[in-house]
Amino acid sequence: MTTDQKVRQLGSDATTGAVPSLGVPSFIWQYECLHGMKNMGLGVMYPAPIAWAATFNHQLTSKAATEIGDEMRAFNNQEMRRGRPPAASHCFGPHVGIVRDPRWGRLLETYGEDPRLSADMAYAFVTGLQGGPANGTSPVKVAATCKHFVGNDMENWKGFTRYNFDAKLSADDMRDTFLPPFEACVKANSLAMMCSYNGVNGAPSCVNKPLLDGTLRRDMGFKGFVLTDCTALNRIGGPRPYGFAYTNSRQEASVLALKAGTDMACHNYYETLDPDAVAKADIDRAARRVLTARVRLGHFDPANRQPWSHLKPTEMGSPEHRQTARQILAQGIVLLKNTGGSLPLKVAELGKVAVFGPFADDEQSILGNYYSYPNHGLTTPLEALRAALPPRVKVTHDKRTMYAYSPQNAAADVERCKGADACILFMGTRIKKGTDDGHGIPVKARYEPMSEGENMDRTSLLLNSNQRKLLQAFIKGGIPAKTKIVVVLVHGGPLDVSELQASPRIGAMLTAWVPGEGAAAIADVLFGTVSPSGRLPVTWYRDAYSRLPMTDTRMRASAGYPGRTHRYYKGSATLYPFGYGLSYTTFSLSAPELVSTKGAGATAYVTITNTGGTAADTSVLLFLRYLGVAAGPVGPQAPEPRASIAASGCKRGGVRTDLLQALGAYQRSALLAPGKSQRLRFWLPLDGGSASAWAGFGDPAPPCGAYALRLSADQPVAATLVLLA
Repeated sequence: MTTDQKVRQLGSDATTGAVPSLGVPSFIWQYECLHGMKNMGLGVMYPAPIAWAATFNHQLTSKAATEIGDEMRAFNNQEMRRGRPPAASHCFGPHVGIVRDPRWGRLLETYGEDPRLSADMAYAFVTGLQGGPANGTSPVKVAATCKHFVGNDMENWKGFTRYNFDAKLSADDMRDTFLPPFEACVKANSLAMMCSYNGVNGAPSCVNKPLLDGTLRRDMGFKGFVLTDCTALNRIGGPRPYGFAYTNSRQEASVLALKAGTDMACHNYYETLDPDAVAKADIDRAARRVLTARVRLGHFDPANRQPWSHLKPTEMGSPEHRQTARQILAQGIVLLKNTGGSLPLKVAELGKVAVFGPFADDEQSILGNYYSYPNHGLTTPLEALRAALPPRVKVTHDKRTMYAYSPQNAAADVERCKGADACILFMGTRIKKGTDDGHGIPVKARYEPMSEGENMDRTSLLLNSNQRKLLQAFIKGGIPAKTKIVVVLVHGGPLDVSELQASPRIGAMLTAWVPGEGAAAIADVLFGTVSPSGRLPVTWYRDAYSRLPMTDTRMRASAGYPGRTHRYYKGSATLYPFGYGLSYTTFSLSAPELVSTKGAGATAYVTITNTGGTAADTSVLLFLRYLGVAAGPVGPQAPEPRASIAASGCKRGGVRTDLLQALGAYQRSALLAPGKSQRLRFWLPLDGGSASAWAGFGDPAPPCGAYALRLSADQPVAATLVLLA
């Protein structure tokens, strides 16, 4: 290849990369796959990834990602068989950033605040999408792009944007919080990594050589190619607040990016990179990485000679894939409140169900972002309720009052509720997506102006003021006690719904996140076909948390600063803790049986029993908390049963830890009938870097001493593990 031809490989646009004389076809590196193939409405739009995290089921994540990969490869096969260039065999996903602040507008795209859960989900998504845990040479079904590396967890807050913000990330926070999901991507052999808009400790990520060539490639062992976020090269030299003002031009930014280890520009390097300003070896290295990915994707092989040539267009939008979307939401819905058994609603006792709120029958609000409207149609929550109920049950919904608040509209809704057996209100937040037409309603009157999404962080954790007025009208409106009032939340980030939690008139409340094509699962849960089993992958704080500056990137608590996430937070009481979630049944957990392995770790065996009257499954989360050296194997804080791990490699002598608790492991149970039990196994490894169950307790070795073991957020300490040197 000539130098010009090599440089043309380093862009995501189809128009630049083709070299017909050498048999190199054109290719677009810009498909989206965050929660489904975004391509002309052909694919299934699964629930938002935050709902995947709430399942605590990375096997289900692997299944869904496999299906997304199958749909994309099926489209690629179709295009190649038609004599067209390869297509849709690379995409931008997964989004593996850690949720540092609950106001972050793109929180819904992620797997939550915990590095272990996020890492497991990242590994499952990458291996599912790519067709397995690839090695350095094996074929890849669809190339994953883990994004955004690193510290891109703020959109637009008080003059600070994702384009001009310089994230000051300490070495401890990088190691213990921000890097583990990306390390999982490297372990899964993700073909690509996307550098972020923001700066990291002084330099924008995409021109940050210590970050890319040092941390990512040398320390973490990444072998794939790095590409910029779209328009990043413009932003690096652009004026603040929508640029970093780091260089004088895009031309200069292009040179710095290539030298730093950024191999591809979205949209292209070709227009601005001066080949004479960089070493030939830099161009060769970047072109080699990109072309190696294309070889592994089969771009130079006939369609019928590729491992996934059997995938046909019928994969796209298939009923089986739509059922997976429903399964994700069924397992990801979190029951937040259920007073007096308000749920499930007993269909036999229903004659009329009244439905309210802006998100009951609005298609855009349930798709989130990075979607294309499914050609095969979309079921809204209202349609799902009607489909689940027999014809004798009347379901009412008034489009005239669903979007706008006025005292008259609220009064009309309350009157309609008074005549129903159950009233279901769909409240929440609208995700920012393109242009919002507003339904012709002034913003001040609307229930759902855009409040979170890309380029938009929330300013408050509360529901929109008009929604709160409507809810108060229902609480104080004299609705008969026999009428059940249920709130379903449709949203991305956590909400302060403490008023609803405290009100005795609100019988039940659940979060359905952004349901996508899984909305039928809302009816499954409301009517008891499925018992809710999701758990919160993010802490839900009260609105006072919004006083914290989003620009403070510290994870650990300090004087006057409460810290971030369930791992470090020492502030006032939260509304719902990480891992919270109710069920329609009750479970009992046996005392753990502990088996230690010298120098390796420990295994905890726990028997879970369904002690209630409803068949259900659940996730059991195992948390570790450091008790200190004094607690030892005989200390009063260290409950039975106890086990010691010898030759653990722990650090002796007065070591302190900032970590309040760590999610050491988790398991999802089978569907258990009443009275049935299952034995769960939790492996707690000592080594493995960020994969260690003790990762984060030390620097990096954990301190010697006793660790309390607790099973799930609502359980007392159940056992003690002691690390011995």
